[in-house]
Amino acid sequence: MVCAGYYERDDVADRTGALRRAIVFELVAVEDETTSSTPAGSSVTGSDVRWTMPLDELRTRASRTVGNQPNATEAKRRTYERSGDLRVYVRRRADGRCEGCSSPAPFLTARGHPYLEPHHTRRLSDGGPDDYHHVIALFPTCHRRVHHPADGENYNGELRVKLDAIEPR
Repeated sequence: MVCAGYYERDDVADRTGALRRAIVFELVAVEDETTSSTPAGSSVTGSDVRWTMPLDELRTRASRTVGNQPNATEAKRRTYERSGDLRVYVRRRADGRCEGCSSPAPFLTARGHPYLEPHHTRRLSDGGPDDYHHVIALFPTCHRRVHHPADGENYNGELRVKLDAIEPR
């Protein structure tokens, strides 16, 4: 099981029957793929096994969901109110080019502005500031590269160096 979120309720009875405020954790079952689908002798576990199984087997597994409505879950999460002025400043500073790879923005927004994504090189959730010295405008692929691949931390470090040259302190 994994925790998909939580919420609070005021009407939960305790062992004595008294109503109390409770935190309710939403647990979701995780398919145990390591027992049935892991190739013999493999050390691959979890969702990585899907990348090693034969494509026809994966297609068969994927076909189980055809026509089914996916389950919906609700989750409580923390969001940060970022500065709209900062967002526009960083995009305008980039002048239509990714400040990471120098590629031109891939398309224009509905309002005719180059589409670039502001990236906080120091995460707000870790106490990073909403400050133009720490925000860089990125091509969507460069932004995904920071958050998803194996070299994301290293790439974020490279972006910090580039940002120091763009916005000296």
